[in-house]
Amino acid sequence: MVSLVERQKKRAERRETLERNCALIVEQLKALGALKVILFGSLARGEVGLWSDLDLIAVMPSSLSSKAWMRKVHAEVEVRICPNRPHRKSLSRC
Repeated sequence: MVSLVERQKKRAERRETLERNCALIVEQLKALGALKVILFGSLARGEVGLWSDLDLIAVMPSSLSSKAWMRKVHAEVEVRICPNRPHRKSLSRC
């Protein structure tokens, strides 16, 4: 059985991982030209659990269609979150 202290420690580690990776993803989105990046969900509410992920909305310029932006973001922004990885400039693949 996992103790309450261990569970709290794992949640804190998950929150730190999400916050670190959120900053990297936002940086990448801004480099692509994002006008605004909005965080919502459990991290925004301060309710991070062991399986929490990042929920982001990126407002992009109207220079491309939404479909073209989606393709560009998926091709150029690293979005996979790896738990308990050391901090790196770019996100690691799991």
